[in-house]
Amino acid sequence: MDLHKAWTLQLYEDYLQILYAYKIKLKKPVIEIRPLGNRWGQWDPETRTLTFSNLLIEKHSWNLVLEILKHEIAHQYVTDIFGSDESHGPLFKEACEKLGVADWARKAESELKTLKPLGEVHKTEEENRLLNRVEKLLALATSTNEHEALQAMQKVQEIYTKYNFDPIENKKRAQYISTIIFTQKKRLERYQYVICSILSEHFFVEVIHASLYEAKKTTEYKVIELLGTKENVQMAEYVYHFLINQTEIFWNGYKKERNKNPRARRSFCLGVVSGFRDKLDKHRDQLIRSDIAMALVVKQDKELEGFVKTRYPRLVKIHHGARVHEALHYNAGKSRGASLILHKGVSQAAQSLGRLLKSKN
Repeated sequence: MDLHKAWTLQLYEDYLQILYAYKIKLKKPVIEIRPLGNRWGQWDPETRTLTFSNLLIEKHSWNLVLEILKHEIAHQYVTDIFGSDESHGPLFKEACEKLGVADWARKAESELKTLKPLGEVHKTEEENRLLNRVEKLLALATSTNEHEALQAMQKVQEIYTKYNFDPIENKKRAQYISTIIFTQKKRLERYQYVICSILSEHFFVEVIHASLYEAKKTTEYKVIELLGTKENVQMAEYVYHFLINQTEIFWNGYKKERNKNPRARRSFCLGVVSGFRDKLDKHRDQLIRSDIAMALVVKQDKELEGFVKTRYPRLVKIHHGARVHEALHYNAGKSRGASLILHKGVSQAAQSLGRLLKSKN
């Protein structure tokens, strides 16, 4: 099938899915893909056409294409529902709210020449001070002295918990973002779901499992979406890749002992991340005895819940049942996971991953 035809059909499918998700009724437009100069998309009310730049699809991932699609649907909403021809005024902003358009994608097309969904968030002097403290502690966490390393990681967790508690307690509004982890897989392994539960339970983010279209291959792959403050999302993303990489390293060392089958690998990897989660759970239980942690557990972040609902108004939670694993390999992995230390990864200049601190506005 011609690529442009396949992409157009996918845009039609996503268009209808967006209307369903946000309970909106609009008359189906014409959708086309063609060169648009320095614009990513446009809505023509006279021909009732949504047009998208071929470069948008060729050069960017589909999650960004979807945000531009929602941006243009918001223009159609202004035309069809409000009966207005305004461009980016109050009615357009109201339409963007209705459609859950990401903040970065609400700008005028002239400001969207470069698609940068995360942007930069200015840190205060206090945030820089605490960030430096955390970096020093994570440096200690690489110590070969297991007791010293564990104490360092426990202190990081305490700082992290307190700092995320403060904005909630003081009712300071946070900036929320989402980012996508691309797996390039048709299905996720159970140990990946366990890693996601670790991120959700210990790193102050919400995790969404979804499928996302890959334009160049005209197929869908599983993705993991992280939602939360910019700093928490970046930390959670770092932890995800850290655990994936460490699990692979442990497995490569373990399988050299003798030939192992794929089921053994899945069991071992599940054991590694389960052992790491048990260690985090144990320390969290100790923190819950303090007033700060208890208040944080009781006080859910309602603003984050609202952000997730804006992004996914028809979100359905699915519980994944337990799968049978091989006890020998699972227990071997679990013992390694229990000794795993989260190594330094905060505010690396090259990757900008792993910042622990929550931005304050």
